[in-house]
Amino acid sequence: MDNYSLDELNDSFFSSIKRMKFAESVEFSQPLTKEEKMTENFNRFAWDFLLKVSENPFEKEKNYFISPLSMGIDWAMLENGAKGETFTQINKALRMDNYSLDEVNDYFFSSIKRMKSAESVEFNLANALFYNTAKNVELNHKFAQLLNDKYSVWTNGGAYGPEMTAQINAWCSKQTKGKIKNIVDKLDREKGLFDLLNAVYLKVNWSKSFEDSYFDYFTTAQFEKEYAEYIHDTRKLKYNENDKFQYAEVPLLGGKYVVFFILPKIGETIPQTIAYFKTYSNLRNNTNNRLVNIYIPKFKIEYELMNVIPVLKSMGIENAFDSTKADLYGCFSSEMKIPDDENPTVNSVVHKTTFEVTKTGVEVSAATRVEVWSISLSASPEVEEQPIIMKLDRPFIYGIKETETGMVLFSGCMNNPTKE
Repeated sequence: MDNYSLDELNDSFFSSIKRMKFAESVEFSQPLTKEEKMTENFNRFAWDFLLKVSENPFEKEKNYFISPLSMGIDWAMLENGAKGETFTQINKALRMDNYSLDEVNDYFFSSIKRMKSAESVEFNLANALFYNTAKNVELNHKFAQLLNDKYSVWTNGGAYGPEMTAQINAWCSKQTKGKIKNIVDKLDREKGLFDLLNAVYLKVNWSKSFEDSYFDYFTTAQFEKEYAEYIHDTRKLKYNENDKFQYAEVPLLGGKYVVFFILPKIGETIPQTIAYFKTYSNLRNNTNNRLVNIYIPKFKIEYELMNVIPVLKSMGIENAFDSTKADLYGCFSSEMKIPDDENPTVNSVVHKTTFEVTKTGVEVSAATRVEVWSISLSASPEVEEQPIIMKLDRPFIYGIKETETGMVLFSGCMNNPTKE
């Protein structure tokens, strides 16, 4: 370099670094922090959860919508009372098997605190534990205290029956602003031990409202044509495209959250596309600001995930549902008398969600209930360009994630926007 001045050398290295940072095919960034690594792991859980639902023959043609945040928090709380292989399976399913239980609790504690501090957003996240005094349930003090300290769990005991059922449903309705009114139909007084619940509610406007709307056809998962109302606009969005899909993020007011949309290319299936995101879960460094003419169908859904336990089993959580193998004794006081022929086991998991998209913004809610009972042992630089067209007129994947960490809070698939 003896033929060049110092200024020329500096300019050369500056342009080289800038070029490498914005290369579309190469990820160039600082080493990830522990929280960022844990978020990447959590997002793998989120995409795996969605993938298992998309492959479920009972769900794959529905408008399904789930909250990995709600499901993840509920199981993270429960694993504080799990032991042995039961604990190992839960932690591995959450993709947190490289981290200690304290690290997992701290991760969710800081995530919840961060989400609750967002401005310009109507956000609520709440956790509760209801236990059955008719079965003389006594919670392990350390377990109960940790749930209170890290997850702000509201704990309430009472005899299981119609009155406690009404209390649980009232709690859920309150936490989701009336969007999810019924999370339990009936409590079992003789077998029920406790119910662990999480509820999430989010309402926020687009950073820029969609002024235009029109009607056009949407091709459903059954290849039928339905007339749907679309909102649309041309704006700068974080965007990525390859031979498998189009991906765009539409920002929400305050900048803390975005709604992402993934449109598989013709010939690519929804499960194939989700599997790709499960493998390459972090696209934060692969999007560019592009001018996109986006068309989004307006829709509103209320969804309950059926056959939840087979989905969770396929993700590796098995012992918790097996009366001969479940080890959840860490949830209970050592002084509590549990008959030798009974074993605390997860009996059911309920997961309900709602999602509505309008010209002005989105409103989202989720609730998860895990029932434990006793059972017999039997980016590149911006350039001026023509807008890219992204028309969501056939089945697509969508969801909400944080901008700061990339954490996926909600995700789903829209197969027919004309059905709720």
